[in-house]
Amino acid sequence: MSDGPADRGWMALEEGTALHRLVAAHPRGNGLPCCSFVAAWSLWAAGMVPHTIAPDLKLWARLGLAYWKLANITSFGSDELDEVLLDDADPREWDSLEAALRLLGGRRALPVLVCASQPAPALEAGRWHIVQRWHHQRRSGHTYLVRADDDDAQAVTVVQSSVRLGYRVDRGTWSGQAGLGGYHVGVVVLPALGG
Repeated sequence: MSDGPADRGWMALEEGTALHRLVAAHPRGNGLPCCSFVAAWSLWAAGMVPHTIAPDLKLWARLGLAYWKLANITSFGSDELDEVLLDDADPREWDSLEAALRLLGGRRALPVLVCASQPAPALEAGRWHIVQRWHHQRRSGHTYLVRADDDDAQAVTVVQSSVRLGYRVDRGTWSGQAGLGGYHVGVVVLPALGG
């Protein structure tokens, strides 16, 4: 299931890491917003997170402020982080997939509307993926991590967080609609995250 003993994607999730402490500070009912979790994981995978950082989203955001602003619907209000959902009047650019490409590299699959005649974008075996799904005009959506097994791109581990449900890791299958029927879905296939 990993790129080997030094897969930074898995290492970021281990007990005792700065990311683990951040997740633990945001339990179910007060969990990390999905985009903030993926952004924090990405900063860790990029080697930008000091081990001693406190589990405070403001501190994490400041590790890569331009990246954080692009990757998140959570942004800086006057002196604090405010969760702000985009609407038609919001001028901010927000694209967690583009942010991931700029920070970690990889390649992006064009977004598709998943339905009976259009399957979910294909995943690559042995790679981490950032998946973003949304309903029409991005009024609601979710961003999460998917790790395809080394020998089978359809056998996956989904790693995600949300305010309501908190942090969770689930095993599943990515085939056909992959449970995403009716959503617009975009995927970034990340490069190997070894060493």
